[in-house]
Order: sequence, then C-alpha cells, then structure tokens
Amino acid sequence: MRIFSGMLETHVSSSFHLNVMLLQCQPSALDILHCLSLVYLKCSNDGTEFGGSIYQKVCEDLDTSVNLAWTSGTNCTRFGIAAKYQLDPTASISAKVNNSSLIGVGYTQTLRPGVKLTLSALVDGKSINAGGHKLGLALELEA
Repeated sequence: MRIFSGMLETHVSSSFHLNVMLLQCQPSALDILHCLSLVYLKCSNDGTEFGGSIYQKVCEDLDTSVNLAWTSGTNCTRFGIAAKYQLDPTASISAKVNNSSLIGVGYTQTLRPGVKLTLSALVDGKSINAGGHKLGLALELEA
C-alpha cells in the first residue's frame, strides 16, 4: 500500500487555519478496502474554536465523514457523522446526524448533465411530535 500525504497550508491572521491534509491509500492485492481520506483541522475565532473533519471513501459507492468541533469559551462540543451512497451514476442518497439530535436525509437525482434535483428533510430527533422540521427542494444548474 502506497500512502501519499498532501497539502499543508496555514494562514496567520486574527484566525489561524491549518488547512487540508490529504492521505490517499492505493490498494494492493492484499488490501480488503481501499481508502481516500481527507483530514481537515481548523482553529479560528481568535483561537477559541477548534474543529476537525475526516472524510473516508469506504468503497466506490459509499462516502462517510465525521466532524468534531469545540469552543473553549463555552465548552460547547459539536459532533456529527454523515454518509452518502451512490445508487447509480445519476442518483445518490445521503444522511447525517449530530449530537443535537438533528437528523438529515437527502436524495439527489441528475436530470441531465448540469441539472440536478435534490429533495431533503431535516428532523429534530429530540422533539419528533413538536414540529418545526424542515423539507427542502433544490434545483442546481451548472453552466
């Protein structure tokens, strides 16, 4: 297995960013899974917000990610996981959930090259019966 490490970019200003580290594994004959991983670390808001994300391409049709963030002033921690499954070359479904019990699902269909239709929903898992859930419909046009 060959591993490639990618870019490391920093910006020094009122907010510090450690931006995009890419790890890509090339499969060998003995590997069960091949992977494409992306690790993103961030420190911003005058050094009070810290966060990171990990993206993993589990197989050809399945992408997953994990997001973790922490704010030092309020000790607020945020955590989320997500997945996207490619049903066929023109359709995909996605789902996400976070530590606030927000559950999101989506379906995206490519109607023709450059035109996508997305239907999505966001449900508050803490108050299923209370309402306030969201539905979305998007038409994406690409030039």
